[in-house]
Amino acid sequence: MSHARPWSSNGYAVRTHAMARALAAAGREVIVFTRPGRPWDIEGFSSSTQVDIERRIDGIRYVCLPLRAIPGAKPSARLRAMSDVLTEAFYAFRPAAVLAASNWETAEPARRAAGRMGATFFYEQRGFWEMGEAHGNADDAARLETEIALAARAVFTLNGPMRDELVRRGIPKGRVHLVPNGLSSPGRIDSTLGRASIGCHSAHLLGYIGSLSAYEGVETLVDLVALLRRGGPALQALDVDALVVGSDAPKGLIGTGPGPAEKALRARAARLGIADHVHFVPQQPEDVIGSYYVLCDALVMPRRRTPVTELVPPIKPYTAASYGLPVFMTDLPPLAEIAAEIRGTLFPEGDVPALATLVHRALTEGQPLAMPGPGSGLTWADRLRPVLRHLEDVAEAERSRNERMFAGLAMSASASGEASMPSPLQDRFDLGILPAVGLRGQLGGVTEARIGPERKVEMASVTRLTRSNLLDVLATAEPGRFVIDWAGLKSAKGHEADEWAGLWSIDDMRLNRQIMDAVRIAMSRGWRLQVIGPVHRSEAPLFRTVANVMEEVLPEVPLPAVVSESLS
Repeated sequence: MSHARPWSSNGYAVRTHAMARALAAAGREVIVFTRPGRPWDIEGFSSSTQVDIERRIDGIRYVCLPLRAIPGAKPSARLRAMSDVLTEAFYAFRPAAVLAASNWETAEPARRAAGRMGATFFYEQRGFWEMGEAHGNADDAARLETEIALAARAVFTLNGPMRDELVRRGIPKGRVHLVPNGLSSPGRIDSTLGRASIGCHSAHLLGYIGSLSAYEGVETLVDLVALLRRGGPALQALDVDALVVGSDAPKGLIGTGPGPAEKALRARAARLGIADHVHFVPQQPEDVIGSYYVLCDALVMPRRRTPVTELVPPIKPYTAASYGLPVFMTDLPPLAEIAAEIRGTLFPEGDVPALATLVHRALTEGQPLAMPGPGSGLTWADRLRPVLRHLEDVAEAERSRNERMFAGLAMSASASGEASMPSPLQDRFDLGILPAVGLRGQLGGVTEARIGPERKVEMASVTRLTRSNLLDVLATAEPGRFVIDWAGLKSAKGHEADEWAGLWSIDDMRLNRQIMDAVRIAMSRGWRLQVIGPVHRSEAPLFRTVANVMEEVLPEVPLPAVVSESLS
């Protein structure tokens, strides 16, 4: 995940944590990996900040993965480095399924790492980042998002309009499943925090909690308070303030000092003569944000109409509803869906007088809305049913595979006169069937099967592969590392160069079919697949057939140290 606790409290982080808790409650073992390099790569992050590589939050295991800086590296090199770090982590934790969330830059390394070890890959399309501002070439980003979605066994998204956009981009409708945002249990409340703590002494308080991005339209809330306090021919003046909790920071809780958006809102409030009635609080961690929700009489979400806001729904209205807070929202398609579920109130975009009339009535007539309860079908346990169905399919496949493995071991033991394994077989675990590389030497030396020139590597045994022994070794030897030294082959001479000439080119299709068979055998038996590159696609167009399952590492780094150095 790109945004996750404890370094972020935005909607992505809130959704990730809520989903993880619901999956854990349903009996799934869940580990949340932040994108390799996060939080160290966040602008404004202090090198003196203590980072726990692993921590538990509400019982959920969060893991941060350091990433070695590669000065001047191209984006493709950084993606490969992230893939390698995730691969190392996945070999240690052995997930059966990997669920990556938007955007493609976060999901692509996870997809590669999942493919290398045979884990099922799912994608969660939480947004369309390329529709926002300053995101480079939007067409390229959309293409890459589509490629990620097509590579996933299933795609989960948040609402009907987002599903329709994915189908328009070519994703089969049957592979796209709706997992909307949901209601969470209210968090802890700080009883010492009251309205006076933020400087509010008015009778009423309207809140906005979230990003101060331009499309959120928070200036509408400032204009609303000015109008309600002033009153008019049709409205009696109200003693009302506004609370704005949030920041300009796009990457979480780091670097959350007052930015241009907050300064503009403060200036607007001053021009309208209500500077003392608009209270600003920096972005807050998720575990304390509830204390600010309960200060308010209602939440106002005055979003502007943009290509993104017409498709992507926020999570904040559900959070507000979890605390029993009425919500006023702009009449946009995603917000209209939410309003129907949480009994929210819609108003025309930017129409401050219309919003003032609705809010004035709610605050003066004392008619609190009945909030949806646990039986409404809006809880995360309800929302995650499509995810759980797919995970159960993965779990069932794993159980069947384990049964076949252990049954084979039991039959072999019986034939040799050894005691048979206890039943049920799937409840037993034999270290002998684990890929040795997965434990990185804990089961003894790691074997290596290599295509390419000899290199000095710290292995228990290295088998030089030829076209005649390639499939036999991978099918029968103890699984370890299967390495194709592309860089070495490019500079090799003599028989070895001739034997592998045409590798990944279109000149020798028989050889390339043999390599594809070798990769399939190696994956099925638990070998770790690596290619020493870089592999330039112009020289090796058929490398794409195996690129998703092979780690691409650099020749100048000794092979056994590649990942450990990346983690330093």
